[in-house]
Amino acid sequence: MADLKTEEEQVEELKKWWKENGRSVIAGLVIGIGIIFAWQGWQQYRASQAAQASATYRQLSQAVIAGHAEAADTLYQRLRDDFGGTPYVAFGALDLARMKVDADKLGEARVYLDWAKDNAPDEGLKQVARLRLVRVLLALGDLDVATRIVEEPGVAAFDAEMSALRGDLALAKGDTAAARAAYRKALEGDVANPAFIRMKLNDLAPSS
Repeated sequence: MADLKTEEEQVEELKKWWKENGRSVIAGLVIGIGIIFAWQGWQQYRASQAAQASATYRQLSQAVIAGHAEAADTLYQRLRDDFGGTPYVAFGALDLARMKVDADKLGEARVYLDWAKDNAPDEGLKQVARLRLVRVLLALGDLDVATRIVEEPGVAAFDAEMSALRGDLALAKGDTAAARAAYRKALEGDVANPAFIRMKLNDLAPSS
């Protein structure tokens, strides 16, 4: 009987606790379930956004390949407006910059590359934009800005390419000794076109 009374007391205590806390427990469960569904919904939304961004970028790439500048510009603007948090915007900026360079519209190419350099979500993409931007600035004759950009800290994997650009900048400024040193440093690393860099180096007269 004592055991039965103890069990009854425990049941009563549980009833009392549930009466006092039941609503909180239910609310907690509802909130927990809501969070799970909200997270699943968010994941589905992100997947949908990524798929739409990818499709828009493919259309942009096709427009660039076909030389349809107006369509490419429109699609790029759609990428920026609707899918600004995806890497496809940076991809699109790089593609459009190349298109503008091919059309000899270096000022417009500079705008796209400048944006990608500052806003690409990946450090590798930012570095690619930096390299291309420096080349455009060299062609535009804006050596001061180009020099500032090559001196910014970057990704080690691109050091050789940056050294080659430092050589081009030094040569443009008439500093053949600095150009030679930069080209040699580029050849010590994994530069993309070593034969071309060697040719530039060989074209420089030896320092006196």
